[in-house]
Amino acid sequence: MTKVKKARLSSLVRAMHQGQEKWRKTAWKTTLARHDDELNRALKQVNLLDIWSDKLTGKDFADRLMPEIWMDAYISVHLAGYGLYKYANACLRSELETALRLIFFSSHPNEFEWWLENHQSYVKSQGYTDVWGKDFSYFEKLKQVRKFVKSQRKGSNLFKGKGSVPDIYGKLSKYVHSVVFCLQTDPESFSPVYKVGEFKKWHGNFRAIQNTVNLLLVLTFANEFKTMYRQNQCSILADGVKPSHRDKLAELLRN
Repeated sequence: MTKVKKARLSSLVRAMHQGQEKWRKTAWKTTLARHDDELNRALKQVNLLDIWSDKLTGKDFADRLMPEIWMDAYISVHLAGYGLYKYANACLRSELETALRLIFFSSHPNEFEWWLENHQSYVKSQGYTDVWGKDFSYFEKLKQVRKFVKSQRKGSNLFKGKGSVPDIYGKLSKYVHSVVFCLQTDPESFSPVYKVGEFKKWHGNFRAIQNTVNLLLVLTFANEFKTMYRQNQCSILADGVKPSHRDKLAELLRN
């Protein structure tokens, strides 16, 4: 890679580049030394999105949104490696929202066209900020999702309780809205630095989002999943779905 010729940079840009060059190298080196295994597992989950993208190729909603979902996941790993945990978590909320839009648009072609043209008055006129309506109740009505939710224990499922879609969405929203304990900086540390606690929180959030996205994609596109190569099916179930969900999901897919 060609090195930036610092002599040609203006003073402020040069100062910014030099400062970033230093903290990027330090944070990334420390993260790699301590978390190679976690990063490897995270990137394996990012690669699962390539499987979905290939399988859904030719569907307009997927061709437009799957690359964005992949990019959000990949850049989240990238930013976490540099100690930019607030922004890494914000990427995860964006990934979840885009995946939910993809699922909604898969059966709403007219709304997809309106959304592409930025004609969202039909949403705002109903007082909703999301194309699927109020809260996440739309997704609970989907046939396979409804079956899966009914199979889970009472009081806690895909859309209720700890670890549910609303729960993880709420956690990630705190990073987007700069709740105090989610801030990137503090009085003692302005430059991004590696923090083991923040990395672990990000990694937990990352896994939760990938598990949720893959589970919802399997339930929504069950027919497409069934026609995947066996190796790809196994990869998604092994690396993209929580162990506690695999047996029930496999049972639903057999029916």
